[in-house]
Amino acid sequence: MLNYLISIAKDPSQLTTYHIGLAQTKAYRALKRMTNELLEPHGVSSVDWALLGLLKEQDTGIRSMDLAELLSVEQPFVTVLLKKLRAADLVTVENHAEDRRIKLVTLSDKGRELVPQVEKQLQSGMRPLLANLSIREILTYSKVIQTIAINGENKK
Repeated sequence: MLNYLISIAKDPSQLTTYHIGLAQTKAYRALKRMTNELLEPHGVSSVDWALLGLLKEQDTGIRSMDLAELLSVEQPFVTVLLKKLRAADLVTVENHAEDRRIKLVTLSDKGRELVPQVEKQLQSGMRPLLANLSIREILTYSKVIQTIAINGENKK
């Protein structure tokens, strides 16, 4: 089926939404499976990883309600994730300096050490799935999925 997609990609009029959907589903499953295998030794799931990555980008911390929005999940789910990640000493939850009612989530020292190590392992481990793709194609893929995600958010 995937070889068929490659051959008809040369003639876009032959490409169907169901073929694209099937390919997308298979690609998602392959990426998810590889990600989970690479994350398992570190005791984190793919959603944990996304949360840790968001925290890595914010030195000043993020409110849990903002994490819920960024992850497209409900606040109680973030509370569960944070409980697990705090128990693993990967995150800290502290009061905001100016408004003590606000709780900010940040990476702990252990979390700050873990994220770059795991990122490097994930990038290396994903290489077989990205074989035969140029950097330009990978960047285009990234732009396409980000645009679809943004367009989907705008339709809500």
